[in-house]
Amino acid sequence: LCASCWASKPSLLQAAWPSALPFPHFTSRTMNNDTTKTIQLDTPITLPGDKIITEVQVRKPSAGALRGLALSDIFRLQTEVIQTILPRVTEPMLNKQVVQNIDPVDLVALGTAVSSFLLPKADRADFQNE
Repeated sequence: LCASCWASKPSLLQAAWPSALPFPHFTSRTMNNDTTKTIQLDTPITLPGDKIITEVQVRKPSAGALRGLALSDIFRLQTEVIQTILPRVTEPMLNKQVVQNIDPVDLVALGTAVSSFLLPKADRADFQNE
């Protein structure tokens, strides 16, 4: 499905993944603008050096950050693809080992933030309000 299909027909996403709607991490858990989203984590992450973080900033991916990844896999929130792209678009940078140990709720929130950037701006606003 194309990005606008996901945004214009939330029932398609509901059919594909019943627990995906509503998207609480787009309303109460994020601060948004056109190029970044700040995700509040349900479970704090301990980074190397024992630094504990409770939020992660996700940047809009560039074409280079998407290299080697199928866009459809990002929209389907395929775990391996999300684990590959997050180190490329997060601040602080979450390395692959950290991402592999992240709480699944936070992985979905971060992956959904990445996928929302792949929608046209007009559709993105509708997608975030679902």
